[in-house]
Amino acid sequence: MKHNVARRAAVKAIANHHKNFINTKINIILGENGMSKGVSLPINMIIILAIAVIVLLSVVAFYTGGLTSSTTSISDADAWNRGCGIWKLRGCNETDDFQISGYDFDGDGTADKLSDACRNYLGYTDRSECHRVCCETEIPRIPRPEETTTTTVSE
Repeated sequence: MKHNVARRAAVKAIANHHKNFINTKINIILGENGMSKGVSLPINMIIILAIAVIVLLSVVAFYTGGLTSSTTSISDADAWNRGCGIWKLRGCNETDDFQISGYDFDGDGTADKLSDACRNYLGYTDRSECHRVCCETEIPRIPRPEETTTTTVSE
């Protein structure tokens, strides 16, 4: 009987020793609060990278127009002025009809043409009239400040 008691005590001591050893190793691996120090760094890094990617994609989408509404369109007057300027830069070829970016008066999602802007803004359906107004009209020259004369009014 003494022999069984001694054997039980020895087994209990060995079990406690192993239990303490295992608990010590678990605390070293997981840390004192139960959170793994080796795992927390990658999780934090993944969260930071995910936030950085979301911010980067938002900035790119903003500058490429991905965050703006595609239904907005410039006015007929702005389209005519922009188109007339482009037409003059291209040499005012009377048969040239091109799309004006940002001008979508009918809302179909595609840019409308210079002839549409001329018809809607000026009321002309004949392309030669649009050509005359845009290309054959002199742009008034704005005088420079040194060219202007001032008159004084004496009382």
